[in-house]
Amino acid sequence: MSHANPTAKIHCFDLFEDDPHLTYRGDIQYKEFNRLLSEAEKYKLFQARLLSGEVTPARSFDNVQLILAGYPNIQLYKGRSPKAFKTWDTQLDVYFEDSLHSNPSLSKNVRFWEPKVKPGGFVLLHDYRPHLSLDHYHRFVDVESEYERLLSIGYTHVFHVGGLVALKKP
Repeated sequence: MSHANPTAKIHCFDLFEDDPHLTYRGDIQYKEFNRLLSEAEKYKLFQARLLSGEVTPARSFDNVQLILAGYPNIQLYKGRSPKAFKTWDTQLDVYFEDSLHSNPSLSKNVRFWEPKVKPGGFVLLHDYRPHLSLDHYHRFVDVESEYERLLSIGYTHVFHVGGLVALKKP
């Protein structure tokens, strides 16, 4: 998303893991890696190592910031949604839901964030059931129920790709 529109403000919400270290073959620790290189060098080297399989990133807040260092338009937020973001008042052009895929968590998230989507904006639901293999069929039934609820309040189906479905707010 950042590549497609580098001027867009992207907000990412996650719990993140608490482990502040990357696991490198060769025992290079995150803090040492961070100290030795400039931001641009860290980003390029990390991406190369990640793509080669040399790096296995932990999903800590610091590590995700490191991975995304080349994308200044992405802002990370740590916390459990929606509880940690009750005072959020920024309107969204796109809301991409890919947290827990079962209720009540899924519905709480969608019902909290959906009203913050601007008219004409989009809600993207990940792991949309009818377009996944039979193995996933029962696992994500709650995603489909939120899809149906959004249609019932005026959203329109725009597209689906694999298990990702996009709906447009009226």
